[in-house]
Order: sequence, then C-alpha cells, then structure tokens
Amino acid sequence: MEKDFYAGQFTKTIYPKFDNFNKDIAQYFICWLNKKQNFYQSHLVRDFERLFNETKILLPISEDGKINYEFIKDFIKAIEKLVIKDIVLWADKKIEATKKVVNKV
Repeated sequence: MEKDFYAGQFTKTIYPKFDNFNKDIAQYFICWLNKKQNFYQSHLVRDFERLFNETKILLPISEDGKINYEFIKDFIKAIEKLVIKDIVLWADKKIEATKKVVNKV
C-alpha cells in the first residue's frame, strides 16, 4: 500500500503471489474480503490462518485461462465512477436544499 497504517490487534497481512498487483487490484480483493468479514469473524482466531488458506476465490479469467487483470481494473474503475456520480448527485441535492433555506431567510 502507499502508506503505513494500523488496523488493530487481530489482523493478518497477505501478500500477492503475482506481479500485476496495484491499487485497483488491491481494491478488488479488499471488497471481496470485506464481503466475507462475517464468515471469517465467526471462526476462532486460531483457526483463521487455516481457514483463510483453504479459501477459494473465483476470479475473472481471460480466454487463455489466466487471471483477467484488465477486467478487474476496469471493474473497479467502473464502481469508482458510479460512487463518484452518487456523491456528486448527493452534493447537488445538498446545495439545492441549502439554497432553498438561504432564499427563505
């Protein structure tokens, strides 16, 4: 990652076993892991490493059977654009509401 951070006591560090790792691909795995958070939290800390190492993650693959990193990057960028769009819409509504209140005063 770009910056060091503290995540708490019961954390594990994982390292990719492939070369194409970047911020977008990291975000893809972070999203996947966050979705599995309840699953991993429901097991004992001592069993986590075994459980994690036995986990299978289905990844998009290209026609040659290799992990499709471009799809992963494009997927994350598309989600980021949707989130930015939603934030802009929310901010626009907030600005409009503020204008209405200011105009009434």
